[in-house]
Amino acid sequence: MAPNQKWVGDITYLATGEGWLYLTVLICRCRHCQRH
Repeated sequence: MAPNQKWVGDITYLATGEGWLYLTVLICRCRHCQRH
């Protein structure tokens, strides 16, 4: 990671018939990533 970068993350879990399903998302919120 470089200085002045912002990261946002979230973890969601869902109950399924076979157990728990985990979904993890990590997003770069730095300015050079938002140009697209």
